[in-house]
Amino acid sequence: MRISIVGGMSRLEGQYRREAEKFGHEVRVYNRLEVNMSSKLARSGALVLFTGKISHEARIQAVNAAKACNIHLLMRHSSGVCAFRDCLSCLAGGVECRNGAVEGRLGTSGIGHAADARDSDCDIRFWRS
Repeated sequence: MRISIVGGMSRLEGQYRREAEKFGHEVRVYNRLEVNMSSKLARSGALVLFTGKISHEARIQAVNAAKACNIHLLMRHSSGVCAFRDCLSCLAGGVECRNGAVEGRLGTSGIGHAADARDSDCDIRFWRS
């Protein structure tokens, strides 16, 4: 699956890629607002949005693209490699999510917060039905 990362730190781009490869995913990283960002994000299977390291406009475009194209959206304030790994675990169904909204399965509609042993703060939004 192609995963797009919006935000994050450019110096961690290689580490994001290595972590995604461990899960069998391809990664595209957008560290700043780009021209035609919505159309670039539309080709993704999932979107990881690091809200602490991106402009408001880029965040708005990313969320709107995810809604319009029914893309799985995972939002996280911190942008470290461990935070990205937690998001990948959520996509793989490797962590339990609170409130029964996602229950560790990709494709269930709802909103939840991922929880693993470290009590991840990944906000997951699934628009796919």
